[in-house]
Amino acid sequence: MSKPKNILFIFTDQHRCDAVGAYGAPVCKTPNIDSIAERGVTFDRAYTTCSVCSPARGTIMTGQYPHTHRVTTNVHGPGCRMSEFEVAPHLLSEQLKQAGYNLGYAGKWHLGAKSLPKHFGFEGHNFPGHGGGGFGYPEYKEYLDSNGLSYEIEDLTENAGHKGGVVQGPIEATVPYFLAQTTIDLMDRFAGDYKQSGKPFFMWCNFWGPHPPYYSTQHYVDMYKDAPIPEHGNFRDDKMNKPAVHRMVMRPDCVDRPWEFWAERVRLSHAFTTMIDDQIGRMLARLTELGLDDDTLIVFSADHGDSLGMHGGLMDKCYFMYEETYHIPLIVAAPGLRRGEREDRFASSADIMPTFLDAAGITPPGVVQGRSLLPLLDADAGEVAWPDHVVSESHGMVVLCSQRMIRFENYKYVYNATDIDEFYDLEKDPWEMDNLADDPAYREIRHRMMGMLHHRMKETNDRLHKCFEWALGRGNHLAK
Repeated sequence: MSKPKNILFIFTDQHRCDAVGAYGAPVCKTPNIDSIAERGVTFDRAYTTCSVCSPARGTIMTGQYPHTHRVTTNVHGPGCRMSEFEVAPHLLSEQLKQAGYNLGYAGKWHLGAKSLPKHFGFEGHNFPGHGGGGFGYPEYKEYLDSNGLSYEIEDLTENAGHKGGVVQGPIEATVPYFLAQTTIDLMDRFAGDYKQSGKPFFMWCNFWGPHPPYYSTQHYVDMYKDAPIPEHGNFRDDKMNKPAVHRMVMRPDCVDRPWEFWAERVRLSHAFTTMIDDQIGRMLARLTELGLDDDTLIVFSADHGDSLGMHGGLMDKCYFMYEETYHIPLIVAAPGLRRGEREDRFASSADIMPTFLDAAGITPPGVVQGRSLLPLLDADAGEVAWPDHVVSESHGMVVLCSQRMIRFENYKYVYNATDIDEFYDLEKDPWEMDNLADDPAYREIRHRMMGMLHHRMKETNDRLHKCFEWALGRGNHLAK
């Protein structure tokens, strides 16, 4: 397999798989993301290591689980073991820089307010903190001023749940357009270096969406304003046989809302997603114009998913380990690899960093807990040894909440350190309505998965494994 030199990494924020056409989205349109799938491989069972922004992004930089890289919740929130991400030789950026790569960065960072992309060797944007959609940063305002652009926001939702509305102005005035333009400008410059001297580039574009607020131009809002939105199959979940935190984190202004309340927000989220997809299309078109399609690895993924009213009106993420928030889109395309195919083996966001290093011909340094996906994509590689399961974790966000999850075959087991555990048969119950943690019919497979999870926790030095051992030793209800 001839490995591509350049890398274009497109990363969305809080993006559910059912809002990607390549994953069977019933309503949302993403033709440009789908075009990556047509020339690459779509991973059907990819999971984030953690459904919180900062920990998930720390995993991309390290190839490690959050309990290892120590960004265990959002860096601006309580309980995070590392409030500012630290420069270190083993990081993705440092490894690529040492290998002679140009490094470009556009958009959301969320790994610190003082340690910014420039400190890690990136050219491009340096946005501290979360960013709240990117509207307030001086660089964006300078872009608007220098191009004679302006906009106004018209909110279409009440101040409950996720906000959304219309960007009254041209598409060029939107944050996604601005991020795509920065990406294009950097690729243009990097392409010159590549063609003249063979110096490759790594370009990482981070959209703030479809994380709320869902603000799109009128064109995109109109695309979905009359679209029927199917009710989530778990919308009527009473959550009574679930951990108490699932009920505790319900926002008072979202309790007992009818489906149409959430359908309105889903429409606005879809509008935002399609607007972002069109900007992805601009970046892909520019790559083709530069003649770099045959020299570039393209990876599309997201840090985590979104709840959007699932399970009786849940919002946000991280206090529950449902598919909507942990199952992520992951599509990988490069010349010489499988094209237009699907991959059913489990993958983790921890696999993305070693995949990039593999493409660059770099042996992963230090502790890397993921593995390169490239052998799975090589049609001539033959049989590839690969894990038959994937694990994820959560440490909470504003409310601290320790959880661990393992997926194996069609099953999911969730260890909740301070509450009842969860077990789901996803083949029979894809909406995760029926918690089978006490069902004797599943005892054997539960115990097997608990052993697999415990082994993985010890192997990666997850300090929660001691609590897990104590719970098992004390005869928690799953071990009976």
